[in-house]
Amino acid sequence: MADFCYFCETKVHNFSRHLRRCHPCEAEVQNIFSLNSKDPVRRQLLASVRKKGNFIVNFGECIKPMKKTMVPERNHLPCTNCLGFYSAKFLWRHRKKCLGKNSTNPQSDSQTLLLGKNNINSRVREEVFPRMRADLISLEAKKGQTYLCFCGEIPDNSSGKTFCKCRVQKNEGTCSNFN
Repeated sequence: MADFCYFCETKVHNFSRHLRRCHPCEAEVQNIFSLNSKDPVRRQLLASVRKKGNFIVNFGECIKPMKKTMVPERNHLPCTNCLGFYSAKFLWRHRKKCLGKNSTNPQSDSQTLLLGKNNINSRVREEVFPRMRADLISLEAKKGQTYLCFCGEIPDNSSGKTFCKCRVQKNEGTCSNFN
């Protein structure tokens, strides 16, 4: 399958050759091709440019995963560090090797990354979404016409922790509790 070049916004089959021939003036490309062809850093940089382009094309649905599996495409999620699409079942395994910060719930973070910059309150994005279990129901709740409203924190007397209380609204308006 072809990779997507985000410099010229076209699909190409031989990605490294395309970068060398068509985009030699780009700073990222110059940095990549200044290294030795067998250098692992060069391979990582080339893979990161390839993953960025494929993430732009795959945004919303995975067309080109990093590894071809028998799993349907709807079960692929992006890594929040490198933007490569991986099977949701094995995303944790990739995150152990992937550079960058690791989180406790990579599937939920990946689902939130798929939302983009929708009109979602930052407080909901930072406090409510990470607590949601990563399944198809939460994905539809995050990206659908459903609005999650943050109602406040409720202290639990037995453990001393505070729990997040949310309300779901199905209308087009915003919740009055976000003021």
